[in-house]
Amino acid sequence: MPAPRGVFALLSCLLITVAAGSAGTPAWSGIPNVAWPASSGLLLAEVMTGGGSASDEFVEIANAGSVAADLAGTELVYVTASGATITRKAGFTAPLLLVPGQHLLVANSAGMYGPLADVTYTGGLAADGGAVALRGADGTVIDSLGWGTASNSYVEGTIAPAAPPNSSLERLPGGLNGNTQDTNDNEADWFVQPAPTPQSLASAPVPGSSSSPGSTASAADRQTTGQTESAIPTASTSITSGQTAQNSTPQTTGAATATPQVVATPTFTATPFTPAPTGESVEVLPIDSARALSIGAEVHVAGVATSEVGLAGDGIFALQDSSGGIFVRPPVGTEGIKPGDLVEVQGTLAAPYGQLEIRNLGRIEVGAVEKEPVASPASLADVGEATEGSLIMITGSVDSVQTDGGRLTIALSDGITSVRVLADPPAGILRTDVARGDVVDVIGVVGQHASATGRLDGYRLWPRDRTDLVVERPDQTDPPVSLPDPTETSVYYDLASALGMRGAEVDVEAVVTAQAGLANIAGPTIVVDDGSAALAVVLPTGAVAPGIGMRVRVTGKVGRWQGGPTILATRVESEGEMADVAPRSTAGPLDSSLEWQLVRVCGRVTAYTPAGSRWVLEIATAGHQILVLGEPATGISMSKSAVGRLAVVIGIVRRSSSDSSTFQLLPRVATDLRLGSAASTAAATTAGSARSSASGRVEGAQAIEIGSVSAYLGKSVIVTGLVLETAEGTATVDDGTGSVRVGGPDAADAISAMTPGDAVEVAGVVGRDAQGLLIDADPESIVDLPADGSAPGAGDSGTTLRLTDVTAGPATPVAPEALRREQPGAQVQLSGQAMLLLLIAIPLLALAAAVVAIGYWLLRRSRSRCREGH
Repeated sequence: MPAPRGVFALLSCLLITVAAGSAGTPAWSGIPNVAWPASSGLLLAEVMTGGGSASDEFVEIANAGSVAADLAGTELVYVTASGATITRKAGFTAPLLLVPGQHLLVANSAGMYGPLADVTYTGGLAADGGAVALRGADGTVIDSLGWGTASNSYVEGTIAPAAPPNSSLERLPGGLNGNTQDTNDNEADWFVQPAPTPQSLASAPVPGSSSSPGSTASAADRQTTGQTESAIPTASTSITSGQTAQNSTPQTTGAATATPQVVATPTFTATPFTPAPTGESVEVLPIDSARALSIGAEVHVAGVATSEVGLAGDGIFALQDSSGGIFVRPPVGTEGIKPGDLVEVQGTLAAPYGQLEIRNLGRIEVGAVEKEPVASPASLADVGEATEGSLIMITGSVDSVQTDGGRLTIALSDGITSVRVLADPPAGILRTDVARGDVVDVIGVVGQHASATGRLDGYRLWPRDRTDLVVERPDQTDPPVSLPDPTETSVYYDLASALGMRGAEVDVEAVVTAQAGLANIAGPTIVVDDGSAALAVVLPTGAVAPGIGMRVRVTGKVGRWQGGPTILATRVESEGEMADVAPRSTAGPLDSSLEWQLVRVCGRVTAYTPAGSRWVLEIATAGHQILVLGEPATGISMSKSAVGRLAVVIGIVRRSSSDSSTFQLLPRVATDLRLGSAASTAAATTAGSARSSASGRVEGAQAIEIGSVSAYLGKSVIVTGLVLETAEGTATVDDGTGSVRVGGPDAADAISAMTPGDAVEVAGVVGRDAQGLLIDADPESIVDLPADGSAPGAGDSGTTLRLTDVTAGPATPVAPEALRREQPGAQVQLSGQAMLLLLIAIPLLALAAAVVAIGYWLLRRSRSRCREGH
C-alpha cells in the first residue's frame, strides 16, 4: 500500500508542476523560429490597427533594398490571432516596381486613410492581436508581423506589442531613417509609433535612393560657364560638377513694398547629356516635350530652379526652361538647391493628384548663375495646365484670407476667375500682410491638386517668400489695376464670409473636425474648420465620409438647421493631406459664437441623465452649466459614478435638436472625455488629519474653490483641479469655477512632472506676479489625486493614477507567475500562448490522474485476489 500511494503522490506532484510551469511560460517561448529568411528587399514598414474609428487603419510595404523591387506575384494577407482565418487584403498581379526607399500604402476603404491609399480593402484588422504577411502567390512568406495576442505561425520570433488607438507599429529605424531593420524578431524590429505618418507611392522615398557617385555637387563645388543675361539655360550653357561656384547673393526687398520685375525669357536649346556611370543616357528634352510623354517615362531635362526644395509643403522644387516648367522630387536630404541654380535631372515622370513631377532620379547635377529667375506676367485665367510648374505673376483682388493648420490661403479674383494662393509657414507670409479687398501682385509657381483622376482642376499658386506678395495700397501713385466687373453670383472662399448668407455658394478648403454619424442632419454630416469659422457639412448622396483630420475641399450652398448655418455640399473631396485643429478652451456658456467649433471645457460633473441610447452630463465651470451629450456613435459609456468628478471634455458645439436656443457639447471619440478624481478630498481634510494631504502640510491652509481665490491674497489655501497647461515653473489648474496658476521657485521640480489632464491637489500662499494671481506652492503639498476619488494615504509618495478614459480598455496581459503579485480584484489577462498551453496541460493532467487511479485500483484488485487465493 505505501508504494502505490507514494507513486500516485509523486506523479500527481510532477504533473501539477509541469502544468503550472507550462502556464507560466513566457508568451514567446512556444513559438518556433520561422522558416523564411530575413528580407533585405521588400518589407512591411508600418501597420496601424485603429484611430478615431476602428476603420482608420493601414499597412505600408517598403523597399529596403538598394535596387528596385517588383511586387508582381505577391499578396498581402491578414491572419487572425489564432491563425484560423487568413484573408487577402491586396494582390499584385501586374508589375509594380518600388524604388529603394519607396512605400506603397494599403488601407481600409472605410477609414480616414482610404483616400490616400494606393490599394484599399474592406474588413478590419483586430487591434488586440493578429498578423499581416507579405507572401508570394505560392504561400512563401517574404515578411510578416504579429502583434498583441497573436499565436499563429506568422509571428517572427518574439511578438510585437499591440499599438493603442491613434498609434501604429513602425519598423526600425523609423521616420526619416526609413524602415530597413529585419532580424525576424517582431519585438526587436518594431516599435510603437505615437504619431503615424502613412506613406504611399506619391510620397518621397525614405530614405532617398542615392544618386550616382559624385553626381550631386555641393554648394562649394558649383560653377557655370557661358552665363547668359537670364537664369534660363541656353545652347551655350553647360553644367558640370566638381568645380568652384561663383554665386551671388540674391537681391531682396521688404514685404509689401517691392514691385516685381518681369523680363522676357530667352530661348532654350537642349544640350547633350554625358552618360552617367550607373545608368543609360537619355537625350535632353525641352520641358514641354518631357511633359507630353506618358507617366512612367524616363526623361532628362535641364533648366533653372525657380524655388528651393520644400515648395508646396513637400520635398519638391520647381524647374523651368523657356518652354515650360515642371516639379522635381530629389532624394530625401538633398539641400542647397536655390532659385537661380542650373539643374539637370534624369528620372521618371509621375503625376500625384494631377501635378506632373520627375522623381526616382538617376542623377542630378547642379550649377549656379548670377541672376535669379524672373516671373512671366499672366492673367488669372492663364493659371492651368499650360503654366503648371512655371513661375508667373498675377494680379487680382483679395476675396478672402484664411489660415488652416498653419497654411495661409488667399482667394484672388478678377471678377470672372478665381485662383487660390497658398503659402505654408516657411514662406513667411502672414495673415496680417493682406486683407480682403486689397489688390495684390503675386509671384509664384503654379501647382495642381486635382479633385479626381483625369480632372484638370485644383490649380493654385505657391509664392516662395514674402517678397513674392506686393499689396497695392491706396496712396500709391501707380494707376489702379483695372479689373473686370464682378459676376452676379458671389462664391465665398472662406467659411466666415459665408456665415449668414443663406443660399450663397461656397468653395472652401478646410479640415474635418468631426466624423459622420456624430451630428447628422438629414443625412451623413461632418464638421469642418478652415481657420476662419466652422460649419456642419451635409454630404452629397454616395459621398465617402472623410475622417477627422483630413483636409478636404467642399463646394455647395449655405443652408440652415435649427436656426444655425450649415453647408449642403455638392462635392466633398479629400486633398490627401492631414492637418490638426486645436480645440478652443472656454469657461463661458456655449452660444452661437461657438457653434460647430471644436472646444475644450474643464469642470465638475454635477448631474448625469441617461436618455435611451444617449446620456447627458451637466458640468459646472466658472459659474455656468455645460451640457455634454453622449451620442451612440462615439461608443463612450457613462454612469452616475461620474457625478462629482472633475472632467475635461473636447467636442463640437451644436444646437439641441429639441431646443434650438440650447447648445450642447458633443465629444467625438472616447479620448475626448477624461474623468479625474471624485469630489475634492481637500474639503474633508483638516490640519490635524492623520492623512498626508495638502492641508496637513501647510499650516492653517483652507480648502477653497478656485473661482474665489482672489479673496485669499496672502493666505494659505488648498485647491483641487485639473492641470490645463504647464509653462516654465508654473501650471494652470482649473476646478470648474475658475483657473489659477500654481508654482514658485521651490516647486519647480514638482511642477515639471505635471502634464495637462492630471488631477492634483495643491496647497500654498496666494500672491501676485507680473502675469496675475499665483499660488506659491509648497512642493510637499502637491499630490496627484487617484482616479477613484480616495484621498492619498499616509506615506503616499504622491504618485497615483492619472486621469482615466471613460471607457474601460482591455486588461493588460501579464505573465501567470505575476498573478500572485497582483492586488486582490486586479484585472489580469493571460497571454494567448500561456492560455493555449494551460488548456493543453489540464486535459493531460486529468488523463494522467485517471491512469494513475486506474492503475492503483487494478493493483488493489490484484492484491485482493491474491489474498483470496491464499
